[in-house]
Amino acid sequence: MQLEFKCPECRAAGLTPDLPEDKAIAVTLGQLRLGCPHCSSIIEITEPRAQVLARAKVSAAAAAGESLSDVVRQALQAEVERRAAEKK
Repeated sequence: MQLEFKCPECRAAGLTPDLPEDKAIAVTLGQLRLGCPHCSSIIEITEPRAQVLARAKVSAAAAAGESLSDVVRQALQAEVERRAAEKK
């Protein structure tokens, strides 16, 4: 999975090298840092977190043979359960 980035030092922008999904999520959440290919400064990911997480879930579901509607249904069910538990 490639992520959009920009470098605060040299203003370079582009896509990261292809990363495994778990590393891409870690970079997006700030748990892992990547250096700029031009100046080696720490890059900033410009792609929205929700978009990266959604792409990771969809590709994981496709690898597992699940349909997109099943993934959406499970995510909605989990959200409903979380909100119900939150109210209690």
